[in-house]
Amino acid sequence: MIFRLEALRLLGTAFGGAVLERTFFSAPKGSLRTLVSSCRLPVRQALVTDVTQGQFKLLDDFFCIALPFWRELQGDRVGLGASCLLLSALLPTMVHLTYTSMSPNTRSSLGVMMPIFVALASQFVGYGPSLLFVGLPPYLQALYAQASSEKVMPTLPTPAPGIYACNLALIGSFATWLLQQFFDVQSRQWTWANLAFQAYPLAILAPLLLLGAREVPRPSSEGDARLELASYGAAEVSYCFERTWAYKRQSALVSTFVYWYGINRLYRGWTADGARLTDASHLTLWSFAGTVVFLLLARLAEQTSTRSTAPVQPTTGKVRSEMERECDAALARAPAGSPTLETNALVQSLAALLLGPGAAMGLWWAHGEERAGWMARRSWRETAAISTKKPE
Repeated sequence: MIFRLEALRLLGTAFGGAVLERTFFSAPKGSLRTLVSSCRLPVRQALVTDVTQGQFKLLDDFFCIALPFWRELQGDRVGLGASCLLLSALLPTMVHLTYTSMSPNTRSSLGVMMPIFVALASQFVGYGPSLLFVGLPPYLQALYAQASSEKVMPTLPTPAPGIYACNLALIGSFATWLLQQFFDVQSRQWTWANLAFQAYPLAILAPLLLLGAREVPRPSSEGDARLELASYGAAEVSYCFERTWAYKRQSALVSTFVYWYGINRLYRGWTADGARLTDASHLTLWSFAGTVVFLLLARLAEQTSTRSTAPVQPTTGKVRSEMERECDAALARAPAGSPTLETNALVQSLAALLLGPGAAMGLWWAHGEERAGWMARRSWRETAAISTKKPE
């Protein structure tokens, strides 16, 4: 029986709705609902955060809600711990989503706009629901398109400008979050730092990703793809995938540190400070749960489509190609990483607990880069052989 990715999309939507219900309608104190109601009054007192001075009330109301929320979240150790847990899951996730959306091998309806829309939606509903509502459907669609395609398209490397644009966008976005940690939440400096953080999807992420996407070709035929692949040298093809493989492993390492720092802050906040969950930290922990569900669904979708090792692909019913079987055998003989840690379901479950769910998925995605690199090198050798074959 063919496994349908549509079921995963529906499951993600259902859990996203449950997260929204828990965060906004079942919060322990109800302060967030009160804040939203007071900020959305037709007539209210002017605030320093009304950046448009009432000219665009919707934006002013957004900042009226967002700043008190973030001030409450970052005002104690529990809130900081919840933020770090969410960040630990987001780091490898956003690295993978930006790289994937930038890749010339991705056939998605949103393309490079997908991580931008996810970041924008997260400012209103949190990253958990945003990933499940906005990120998961196009991600599953791209997986199915790649798995079910009848075209034999060679795997292409992402040009360096595209990867560097992703890196700059991610570092700049993270820097806006980190900047807030250096100021007291009641200070004017913190307010401006938080406003910069609120603006990062449009001010940093969007322009850099769109600029990088201009340098990435997206061939529509096998012939065009092989022409593009032939423009690379053998060493260049290897380096392109080794680079992204290393970046994803590094994101997993950073994620582990942030994960344990977040657990430490939560523990110290509950034991040393006697702090309890505020509505802001409650929302953030549920957003972390939603992000973890996205990771689980993404793993299951890949395991049953583009990363399937079954003789017949569960998603499409297609028989695996000879090249895919050769790739599995080659990586088993000479792996670049640790296949057991990166792909074994039981070991990955333990890694999710000990290293964090973001780190576990970062390693899974790094192994995917290793596979893609092998496929690209094989396609490059085939292309070189075709181009140098003399006509009889």
